[in-house]
Amino acid sequence: MSLRRRKRNRTYVEAHNRTYSIFVKSSRIIIWAGAFNVIGLMVSVIQSSLGQAPIYYFSSNTIFWSKLGTSTTSQFGLCYAICSMIFRFFETASIDFNKFGEGVLNTTSLLILELVVAILFSALSVALSVFASQGRKYCLYGQTIFYLLDTLTIIILYFLGEPFEIIWLLIGVHAIILFFVILSIISYYQLFAIERAHKNGYNQTASNITNESIESVNNNGNDKK
Repeated sequence: MSLRRRKRNRTYVEAHNRTYSIFVKSSRIIIWAGAFNVIGLMVSVIQSSLGQAPIYYFSSNTIFWSKLGTSTTSQFGLCYAICSMIFRFFETASIDFNKFGEGVLNTTSLLILELVVAILFSALSVALSVFASQGRKYCLYGQTIFYLLDTLTIIILYFLGEPFEIIWLLIGVHAIILFFVILSIISYYQLFAIERAHKNGYNQTASNITNESIESVNNNGNDKK
């Protein structure tokens, strides 16, 4: 006699509710990415202003290395890669402008610009995520494409000279978020598969009942004859 426990098959309601729960949670994961985008920027600014941020070194002979003086204390590893790239170019623009004595981008205006960009990108990701969790397919695909493009931007950042420590953190965060974004698409189509299986099973059962009823009527008629 086998002591192995037999696996109980889930009912339609159980399977549907479990898959739906996975879909909603995974499709909303990019909300966290949007939150990290703003939080990461603010943490970086606070650390740099307090002088508590570690020094990161740009890759030698790259745009950031030549423009920003080989090193930085700004850590944008929790932000979107696209935002990180924009922030770096804001920094290089600030230096270039200040070299000419115009002072167009001082510390305050630089922070305001970075914060505006971070909020805009975060608002976009939150909007896509909320509508995607409601089952809107275009938003579901939209947030996936958006985050895939952001992940590919890490390669551009690498060649521009972004510090390796920040690159690895970007890769780690993006890998986790991408896993859940892809999981949301898989669970989305699983819901349809569960629905189809349930409808087919219901129709088959109804067909069997109808056939049995017809056979019963025919048998009764034959008995009376």
